[in-house]
Amino acid sequence: MRVVCLVRDEPALRYFVNRVHKAHGVDLIVVEDPHLHRTLIGRTLDHATREGAGAKALAEAMRVRTKARRQASRHQATLERQFGGLSSQFAPDVPSVIVGSVNDDAVVRRVRELERAVVLDHGTSLVGEPVLSQAEMTLNVHWGLSPYYRGVRCTEWALIMWDPANIGVTVHELSPDIDGGAIAGQKRATVSHEDTVHSINMQLTYLGTEIVVEVLRRVAAGEEIRLVQQDLSEGVLTSARQWSSLLSRHVERIERDGMLARMLESPSREPQPIVSLSSTPRATRTSAGDAPGHQFFGPC
Repeated sequence: MRVVCLVRDEPALRYFVNRVHKAHGVDLIVVEDPHLHRTLIGRTLDHATREGAGAKALAEAMRVRTKARRQASRHQATLERQFGGLSSQFAPDVPSVIVGSVNDDAVVRRVRELERAVVLDHGTSLVGEPVLSQAEMTLNVHWGLSPYYRGVRCTEWALIMWDPANIGVTVHELSPDIDGGAIAGQKRATVSHEDTVHSINMQLTYLGTEIVVEVLRRVAAGEEIRLVQQDLSEGVLTSARQWSSLLSRHVERIERDGMLARMLESPSREPQPIVSLSSTPRATRTSAGDAPGHQFFGPC
């Protein structure tokens, strides 16, 4: 089984790659960096300048930088607690390539060269058909319980909707629908009143990685993984354009003012159904007689 990981260079994503490598071996790491020569604050300030937003946007950019510095030590403690030493750097014995986009021609070529590779994605931009068509199997780790929360900032949106019972992670097949591919497995987050968006999301990476590791183990053992099609009408799809500094401040208030404790006591809705990872030993491929909405991944 040849494994390719599509990620960005962030602690949680380094953990994802290293954990998979430790369990199964990773053949190639594709690191997406759309802004190869810019720092985070440089990108923020540049965006504000290009949009002509003026002093207000620049002040917001500085606020973001100050907040990031203030949270750095707390985030580091969370990373150590959740991931140990596996989040500090990518495994040095795995070949890697840095690209501006996971859809670059170089990525298509490298995946094709590996032949029947399993492509694992976590935290990149949308992966296009040219890459997907070269893979035997594709899986994405999504910070959200699809189809209820698809798109970006799903943890934040669940908190805004007063819905902590439906914060979780989904491992699904990559498809043209954003976070809408058939689901291999999901896990619900364990949320406490002391959590933050960051600590919850780090937990989601940990849980999602364990699902991926188990999927690979079962496929390598000759089992076929049942995939459950989503009903996209049951949830919402959020985009970056919908987010704002006002919403960011609202989430900060939820974290700061103890609102999460009240939310846990009186959520807006009950836990919704999720898909548990399941498989069958050497099951036959899906046929016309199989249950609707199901398909299978077989041994690679």
